[in-house]
Amino acid sequence: MTNSNSHMNDDPRDLLAAQQNLVNRVRTLQRATWFPLTIFAIITFLAIPIERLSHRTIGNCVAKIAVSNEPHYCRIYSISGLFYWPIALVIAYVVISFFYTIKTRGLGAETSAKKFVIPGIFISIALSLASYLLFLFASGHHSVLGIYFLDPSNATIFRIIGPSFSICLALVFLALFEKNYLLLFFDLLYGLLILWPPVRGVKNNGFWSLAPNRVIDGGFLLMLGLAFYLVQRRDVKYK
Repeated sequence: MTNSNSHMNDDPRDLLAAQQNLVNRVRTLQRATWFPLTIFAIITFLAIPIERLSHRTIGNCVAKIAVSNEPHYCRIYSISGLFYWPIALVIAYVVISFFYTIKTRGLGAETSAKKFVIPGIFISIALSLASYLLFLFASGHHSVLGIYFLDPSNATIFRIIGPSFSICLALVFLALFEKNYLLLFFDLLYGLLILWPPVRGVKNNGFWSLAPNRVIDGGFLLMLGLAFYLVQRRDVKYK
């Protein structure tokens, strides 16, 4: 009489491979990269009318070269925009966290998105505070600091503490949270898109000066979200 227990004959390597396949399958099902990208795109587009129609403050103006016929550069601040972005981003992170909780709970393996949401909230608040402090110190009519930052060649600091770069930094944590290295690659491209002067249009002028950048940022995030939605829908279908 023989005992044919198949578990006794299983190769440990096969068991590890099966376990890894199960982990990868669950990870794939839990991914929802498209949703945060879409939410960020929406709040970016909503910022256009808010930053344009709200009260605007014009800081000190200065010529890059002290000649009367040289063009002058003025820094235009949107007061509502300074307050809109931290509020909009925090609300976005709350919605995203709720979405991930509901999605993973439906799969029977509830996962918290705190590893992405908490750093994102911290980054958005910290950079928004930096933007507001820079506005206070650099917008005065006799501010030496203001004269320095009015030169378009020194505008990189505004991109680094801006809301778009805040989203870019948060997406790094989303990529790590989802183990999504393709997102990490595209996020690097997004960061270059934000910081590269020719794309940002440093010579934009007028009260619609921020709109082109918001369209570029929101369009990139929206298209990326759509691409991830199609890819992840395909992956779930074939798992």
